[in-house]
Amino acid sequence: HRKLDVAVLTGDHAGRGRVIEQQLGVRVQAELLPAQKVAAIEQVRLAIGPVCMVGDGINDSPALAASDVGIALGCGADVSRDSASVCLLEDDLSRIPWCIELARRTRRVIRWNLLWAFGYNSVGVACAALGLLNPALAAFLMVASGTLVTINSLRLGRPFEVEIDHGDLSPADSRPDPMASKKTPWQAPAIEGSPGSEQLLALETAAR
Repeated sequence: HRKLDVAVLTGDHAGRGRVIEQQLGVRVQAELLPAQKVAAIEQVRLAIGPVCMVGDGINDSPALAASDVGIALGCGADVSRDSASVCLLEDDLSRIPWCIELARRTRRVIRWNLLWAFGYNSVGVACAALGLLNPALAAFLMVASGTLVTINSLRLGRPFEVEIDHGDLSPADSRPDPMASKKTPWQAPAIEGSPGSEQLLALETAAR
């Protein structure tokens, strides 16, 4: 429901990849070298759009750096954390949807603040040019506007939880493939049969 196209890029052998695909119900591309992971991300970016990569291993570092947003897990290697844009303090993958929702809320707040500031200043400049706004009143209104923007931004500090729908985690073979009739170049052979929504969240499982 968040319009995320989830897939797994892993260096594990193909048999392990098939097990992950069946257990999680997501598309898996196995036996990938670091450079191949980067190539897969580049293909997805060209075909779909921004890519978020989640990883924890040394081999994930190039892909984390190449992705639009790289997320390193708390258990990850130092080099992977250095390459990522976001570092989780724990290893719970359920925090990733929470991070995405927080980012979306933050973007909405920023847009609202910018819209208010642009409108407020436009009206204020026009009033001042017409002689309808004296300096004392302008200073008071500026403080009030800044306070309003600050209060609006503080809404981001409110705790919230994101409901995770586990109903989609059924075996991949049992789910219909909505892209079966319209494959895009990146889906063969990079990540075969992905649902093809607006974004890709590439989850990496470390080789054990």
